[in-house]
Amino acid sequence: MSKIKVNEISKHDASEIGVNDDVVLASGKSVSSPSISTDTIAEKTSASGVTIDGVLLKDSKIDGTITIPSSTGTMALTSDISGGITGIDQWRVTADVTSTGDITANLAQNGYTNVGLLGSAMTQSSGIFTFPTTGMWLVKFQGTVRTEASSSYGVVDIKSTANNSAYTVVSTLIGYGESAYYTKTLSCEAILDISDLANDKVKFTFTEGGTSKIDVDGDHANFIFIRLADT
Repeated sequence: MSKIKVNEISKHDASEIGVNDDVVLASGKSVSSPSISTDTIAEKTSASGVTIDGVLLKDSKIDGTITIPSSTGTMALTSDISGGITGIDQWRVTADVTSTGDITANLAQNGYTNVGLLGSAMTQSSGIFTFPTTGMWLVKFQGTVRTEASSSYGVVDIKSTANNSAYTVVSTLIGYGESAYYTKTLSCEAILDISDLANDKVKFTFTEGGTSKIDVDGDHANFIFIRLADT
């Protein structure tokens, strides 16, 4: 193999020095100049990635541990990370729910001060809620169940569908009476993978046992929807 031994290579004109083929450093050898300027560093062996000072860069990801500088150093991050919580909506019932069946009427978005709404709002038709975007959604019901006898109870179910037709119970709360005119604030929740906006929907059902109801007291959130992450 031929060799060229020089102490320095300088530009002949304003152009940069071009190297048209791969340059391979022998094992244990290094470049001792102050810096190397290049537009691209590519892996030599397929699927191996590139290791820089102990940090492996591979397939657009960082593998390994990066130590954040001590109090004497600084670190700035500019992120293009997408996903995460990008949707929050809150709804309520505006009148007591006193009979068994789907909760289909007297539904409204919360209107109290500093109400939390992030992203596009949920929509509903006759109590069937449609999601504004796909993703992993937390769906929660919270409310006060009032029973008027110790033998009474009230049940709230969260039901979901993947075909806009057949619904399945995904979460349930039960409020049992412990005495006459007994009230208890309860909640239930489920995390749903919403991938089809036309077919993936939710609704809420109340079951009255004895004499019971969902007791509306003020402008409080009953139905909470939070988009947690991408699907």
